[in-house]
Amino acid sequence: MLLYSLQVIVKEKIQKITSSDFRRFILAITDGFTDELKSKINFHITDESFKSTNQRKIPYLLFAKPNDKSFRLFAYGEVGLEILEKIKEIYPNEFYLKEQKFTVQKLVLNEPESIMPKSSAKSIYYKTKTPIMLFRNQRRKVFDGIVHHNEDFAKRDIEFQKAVNDLIIKNLRYQLKTLVKDKEYQFLDAITLDWQEFKVIKIQNRDSFEPVVVGQFSTPWELPRYIGQRIGAGFGELLRL
Repeated sequence: MLLYSLQVIVKEKIQKITSSDFRRFILAITDGFTDELKSKINFHITDESFKSTNQRKIPYLLFAKPNDKSFRLFAYGEVGLEILEKIKEIYPNEFYLKEQKFTVQKLVLNEPESIMPKSSAKSIYYKTKTPIMLFRNQRRKVFDGIVHHNEDFAKRDIEFQKAVNDLIIKNLRYQLKTLVKDKEYQFLDAITLDWQEFKVIKIQNRDSFEPVVVGQFSTPWELPRYIGQRIGAGFGELLRL
């Protein structure tokens, strides 16, 4: 399974525009697409084709945090590529976000990336470009349990790192089961992460505060660009150093 991306390079500097703002704009300009394509843009990939009792959901489109002068959206597989190509065809030369005018200089379909983890002969360094969200919904009890049982902050950080590493492996397995094939991918258990910088912080997410992870780590594995929860909103993007 490949991850494709469309980059929108603009003339003006992007300020105070979020991935959610860009997502709303994309949903507006694709409103004229067929119902079949709109259902894929607005909703999620499900595992209906798999013989599994667990319903897994991953969005087709992922909206990255805007850079200084470019917006970027990602999409999974051939269906995702079709959606990006159609968006590229209809994308306006000028558009507004939060009353800011943007002029398109170039639309670029970038080379696709594999989402399959791959072992490497040497360590690869990554940093979190956007916070990794791992403790939502049922996973929140993992976070609360560590906080409750560890008054010592140093011990708490050690426990958080262990929990985060475990949840990242589980999330990678979740992605592959949903996007590639419904099997266990036992090789993922061999992935190790060595954190050089590690911090759990809380951020405002809609009407509540969510714990997220930021930092830098090394691993002898090539990892997919996005990991964790709410990747469709731009969370969990890794930057390879």
